Amino acid sequence: MKKIMKSPAIKTIVVRITAKDFEFKIDTSIFDDPFMEAATRAIEHLRKETHAIIAPVIKCWEVDTPKKMQMYNSYWVLVNASCFNKAERLREKFKLQCDCDLAKEPLHGKQL
Repeated sequence: MKKIMKSPAIKTIVVRITAKDFEFKIDTSIFDDPFMEAATRAIEHLRKETHAIIAPVIKCWEVDTPKKMQMYNSYWVLVNASCFNKAERLREKFKLQCDCDLAKEPLHGKQL
């Protein structure tokens, strides 16, 4: 019996965290949510920087369709990247400023 592998469906995702843009090639046959994976990779890339600024919302889009932007809750992306302390600090600071708990907000939303 032959095993047939799916051909990879690679999407190039741009992730904007504050003023920095990152570009990642994500295989959609492996990851259910390629935008979440790209945002997590961007956070992991910033982990090496000592004074990185992470906004409460991370914007993601495909290179081919920049107008179809996805907005991800940075708290949940930090948790996915195993940056629990940073996630809690972001949550506390945002709650003080906006009286909104990022942990109770949804993972992502679409920009209309």
